[in-house]
Amino acid sequence: MTAIVARQPSRVWRWTKIAVRGLLAWTLLAIFGIGGLTLVRLIDAPVSSTERSVEGGDVVAHAADFPGACHRYGPLSYRGAGYYWECYGGIVRPDGTGTTDKFGPDELTPADDLAHPVGAFKDHKIWRRAVDHPYGFLGALGAIVIGAAGAVATKLGWLRVLSWFAFLPDPHVRPPDGPGVPVRVRVPVVADAASRRAAGPGAVVVMVGGLAMIAASVTMSVAMRGLGDVGGFGRFFAYVFAPIGLVVLALVPYAHRRLVSPEVTEVIIAEDGIWQPVDEHMPLVIPWTVVDRLVLDEYVLGSQVACHLTLSGGGREFRLLSGFRTRSPYGFLLSPVLPSDEARRLAEAFERYRPGRVRWPAREVRRGGFGIVRVVKRTIIRWKARR
Repeated sequence: MTAIVARQPSRVWRWTKIAVRGLLAWTLLAIFGIGGLTLVRLIDAPVSSTERSVEGGDVVAHAADFPGACHRYGPLSYRGAGYYWECYGGIVRPDGTGTTDKFGPDELTPADDLAHPVGAFKDHKIWRRAVDHPYGFLGALGAIVIGAAGAVATKLGWLRVLSWFAFLPDPHVRPPDGPGVPVRVRVPVVADAASRRAAGPGAVVVMVGGLAMIAASVTMSVAMRGLGDVGGFGRFFAYVFAPIGLVVLALVPYAHRRLVSPEVTEVIIAEDGIWQPVDEHMPLVIPWTVVDRLVLDEYVLGSQVACHLTLSGGGREFRLLSGFRTRSPYGFLLSPVLPSDEARRLAEAFERYRPGRVRWPAREVRRGGFGIVRVVKRTIIRWKARR
């Protein structure tokens, strides 16, 4: 059995992690910001900017003929991504009177000249081409994205999210404990039976959300056909929803594990053993004499670690609180979704007080020099454990 000491990352690695995390946060903000602006423009986009019919409109309009009457924007502008025209148009009313006013994006193009007028109408102070405008339903997608982003930021913590944008260390990561001081570890524990039963439907909701994002991508792609350059860039942002949906589907197992462990408690690793918290009472202590080992089983996605506690004698349930009594292949499940930073703290505490009792298979394979991807690495570990 190989003991693994979870070392603190180097200073260079910590600052590299902060920089990469900050750049990714700003990149995501830019993608969603530009995508949101594009979505707002496409909500009012006409189904076609090439039809030349004068039927169906309240007035007849054509692109104005003075210099600068039409301006083409893109590929990036204050309305997001994509190329589009904004034109001033000459408007001729049925009584023969005329005026000049500004039209919305792609409602008029330079091709709609005096020889090729089009029908137009006024909608909420904006002049539009007299064709269908069927993309208003896209507004619901914007609300869904904003709601989902707000929910994720609330769950992660706004202070943590803002620290990413400010290129600051994660405020939820605590500094190393001093020598001789008991180590406190925040541990998500397995919930009661009712919460475990609710985890299944909750995971289904997450799965449906991922499928909805993929469906939205397909819907946007189909709806934006025939929009020319605007449609091309619009489809690019529509395709963003498909990878997001796939990521959400990939995170369904993690969501289920997290729903099974919605509550976080704090255990203390001290000289006499593992202290389990008890409200308003002395903590229950698991003495080191009954602790055989700690197994840290690293998941492929989510930087989460499942922590298993092996006790001598086949099990001492009477020493464990209800949140720690769930059986596992290694003994008892201390936590199914412990963040990697807290797992490192827990491993270091075990090595401090009882060296040689920590097993972290993923770290063992990495130090063994196999150099293979994590998915294959976990397969080898599990196959080797069954031999």
